[in-house]
Amino acid sequence: MEPDEEMYTPVTRICEEYNVEPDFILELYEFGLIDLTELDDQKYIRHQTIGELERMIHLRYELDINVAGIEAIGHLLNRVESLQQEVISLRNQLQRWL
Repeated sequence: MEPDEEMYTPVTRICEEYNVEPDFILELYEFGLIDLTELDDQKYIRHQTIGELERMIHLRYELDINVAGIEAIGHLLNRVESLQQEVISLRNQLQRWL
């Protein structure tokens, strides 16, 4: 039995399409950077996370950044996004007073 193909892609297919090692995907999983679903000894990744996985693949294979670095970069990018949302919220509040 396989997960819904509209929602999941086998890790083996991701490795073939992006020319990455399965160990890299497993390392991302072990660091908690991606979620994998396992069924019948086959690992799957949700389609909605493939965009982020592509970014991690780019960081690793094109910029030669290790998984710990990818984790740090991801944390910093999330923090920047959070701060940007806070700035937008504060601007909106300020507009009410002007």
